[in-house]
Amino acid sequence: MPHQTHIIGGLVNGDQSAFKRLYLDYYDDLVLYANRILTDMDDAHDMVQFVMAKLWEKRESLGDVRDLKSYLFRSVHNSCLNKIKKRKYFSAYKDETWHQIKEIELDGHQAIKTEELSTEIKTAIDKLSPQCRKVFVLSRFEYKSYQQIADELKISVKAVEGNMSRALKQLRLDLSEYFVILFFIFFL
Repeated sequence: MPHQTHIIGGLVNGDQSAFKRLYLDYYDDLVLYANRILTDMDDAHDMVQFVMAKLWEKRESLGDVRDLKSYLFRSVHNSCLNKIKKRKYFSAYKDETWHQIKEIELDGHQAIKTEELSTEIKTAIDKLSPQCRKVFVLSRFEYKSYQQIADELKISVKAVEGNMSRALKQLRLDLSEYFVILFFIFFL
């Protein structure tokens, strides 16, 4: 308990060595715990890093925390459940939206068939640079994480982020007339 009190006091005072100690003491156990919930090691690492970053951001309000370990595990637990909830919601919404696009009224008059929309999407994706196209397809159609894409394409995660950003920007421009529909399919 004195060790926890020392770490909490250090965090509240902005002591980076206290944060490093906390990180080293708990990171691996928190990742294993997050992985049991998320069943994806990359997501588990991302989630723990997210929780640690949030902890550092609001470190000044940690003075009331009595059990740091419980606090960390509860934070990871809640963050993982939120991620799962969002994942299920958007996945279900994407599937539902895609299946319901038989005919959609655009601008109140123009109807578009699913085949026409599919052709427009394919054409827009084909216009992307080869690297942007690969990254986009791996992310949005094969549901791979940025880390998995980086490993597969032998590029950095930052390069994946940059290519994805360029791909989404270009698709937003090329498919602007269908933006409302496609927003929920590709951009979330």
